[in-house]
Amino acid sequence: MTTQAQNSNNLREDAAKLEAAGMPEDAAKFRATATKIDDATIADKVVAFINRFVALPDERMADMAALWVIHTWTFDAAYATPYLYITSAEKQSGKTRFMEVLSELARNSIMAANVGSAVFRTIENARPSLFIDEVDTIYSGGKNEDLRGVLNSGYRHSGYALRFVPGKGGGDTEKFSTFCPKVLAGIDNANMPDTIRDRCITFTLKRKPAGAEVERFMIRKVEAEIEALTAEIREWAHANVDALMDIEPEIIEDISDRAFEIVEPLLAIAERIPGWHNRAREAAAHLLRGEVQTLSPQAQALIAARDWMDANGTDRIPSAVLADLVGVNTKKLGVILKPYEIRPTTGRMNTGSAPQKMYKRKDFEDAWGRYL
Repeated sequence: MTTQAQNSNNLREDAAKLEAAGMPEDAAKFRATATKIDDATIADKVVAFINRFVALPDERMADMAALWVIHTWTFDAAYATPYLYITSAEKQSGKTRFMEVLSELARNSIMAANVGSAVFRTIENARPSLFIDEVDTIYSGGKNEDLRGVLNSGYRHSGYALRFVPGKGGGDTEKFSTFCPKVLAGIDNANMPDTIRDRCITFTLKRKPAGAEVERFMIRKVEAEIEALTAEIREWAHANVDALMDIEPEIIEDISDRAFEIVEPLLAIAERIPGWHNRAREAAAHLLRGEVQTLSPQAQALIAARDWMDANGTDRIPSAVLADLVGVNTKKLGVILKPYEIRPTTGRMNTGSAPQKMYKRKDFEDAWGRYL
């Protein structure tokens, strides 16, 4: 019998005692609580388990995390997967605890603080739920090209990496899938590339406030509960995985196309759980709305040039001015704009002014039309 069922039975027994003692109102409250436990969905149970051990600053984080856990068990129905990015401004904010709890509930979890080339074969063969701690170090000068390859391509079903495998005749290049659910954790040091961030649902944790209490996560004490809960998740997944392939959730207008693409498998799961349609969409919109406002340096440069020239009624902008607007030096600005074939020229802003490096409106027009 699961812990939930035990609690429900205990409450009903207590209700019967209260009824016999002539306390019908209290008995009714106990029965109502028991009914609520009995009616809890699989996602509700995962949320309740997470909240017992992790003090999340927003209840919608627990909702998204619960759907992600179920997603790891219905992975065969997904064509994309969201990465969970667990971060904080400071240490001791609960990142490791959150990862530990999720790893106990997710399907086939592998903790990988330092991964090498073997990770490709592991993903190819096992389709694990991959947990990567200290991800901030990877993009802070640390060299781990294997992990970068996994993260850059592994959010879509078609993601793969090519690696040379030694063998007879010297070896050969083989194709390895990089597609699997992933949780990343690390201090937010602003070095995470936008190309990775926009594959993530970000959970920014904070140190729990004074007075906020959570249970200690001692696996030996909750092992039976974990086994019972994951068995329920596995059973739900088996019953629903085929149906999930045909669900197409309605687009959430407040988030970007990429953000909707990664969260769509979680929304599909919510469609199969009573009471979770609106709940999941509200959580997704809240946690991913910022993604639509995140601009790459390239987009910032294009927008800044257009707005400045429009505001000043001119068809050119000094390189130094545009670089200052984007927050880089002129050399870096040239690198940013080079892929658009936008290059500075030397000229005068107006009659009588000194020659200087500048960009002209006509050179931006193609990029504006394509990317803004």
